[in-house]
Amino acid sequence: RPLRERESALADFVAAMVVDVTLGRSKSSSLALLGSPSASAGATARAARGGAPGACTLAKASRRVPKLVAAAMKAGDEGPQTSIETRLVHLTNKLDDPFDSVAPPLYQTATFNQPGATDFGAYDYSRSGNPTRTLLENQMADIENADRAFAFASGMAAIATVMRLVKPGQAVLAGNDIYGGTQRFLGKIAPDKQGLVVKHVDMTRLDDVKQVLEAEGGNIRLVIVESPTNPRLEVCDIKGICDLAHAHGALVCVDNSIMAPIFQRPIDLGADISMT
Repeated sequence: RPLRERESALADFVAAMVVDVTLGRSKSSSLALLGSPSASAGATARAARGGAPGACTLAKASRRVPKLVAAAMKAGDEGPQTSIETRLVHLTNKLDDPFDSVAPPLYQTATFNQPGATDFGAYDYSRSGNPTRTLLENQMADIENADRAFAFASGMAAIATVMRLVKPGQAVLAGNDIYGGTQRFLGKIAPDKQGLVVKHVDMTRLDDVKQVLEAEGGNIRLVIVESPTNPRLEVCDIKGICDLAHAHGALVCVDNSIMAPIFQRPIDLGADISMT
């Protein structure tokens, strides 16, 4: 074919490949094709004859990709979700950085200047907000498939915050094989300082979970699950527990410290809160 016609056909092919990767329909990358020794040699030879068709092809393909992606998504072809490997490497939301650094900087400042006496910026004091913490929270929310994430100084600080969802007189249902810090909190602080009722059950037995939920008559506000459990590493049916808890009006919080969202995402299984 004429050179221009072959360039156009290759541009269409490259654009289609990029669209497939963008929408998660393929794990192959068109850049591998463009970066292969044979492709590079061919582009060099053509450039020596005058012009650089390889560069033109890539430019044409890049101009076509946005339209193809938009058309595919408009047609409802969003494809599967981006792999966890990709989401761990690429931040979903980058903060404003005048130097556009590849690795986000660590903001260790305590205070931030404000635009004016009555105009406030996104951050003022690191205790209430910090760009580095925002990046961490956005990244965690993305890989957990959650609406929002909150970073705490310790795991016990996160657990103590979750427990504030329960009002005095209401009940908490937890497993009988759980982290020691959680056990002590539920055994002493929750009933003595917060006035909560604490129940324990074997979370690996759905029938037992259902029995306790029904016996409490809707008074259980929060169900705390660890799977695998600590320290016996027993696996619980998170989805089954979530279905039972929600049917009785309870929230479900899963301590996901052992698996982390790389291997297990409780939000996808119906949990309301995932702690990692």
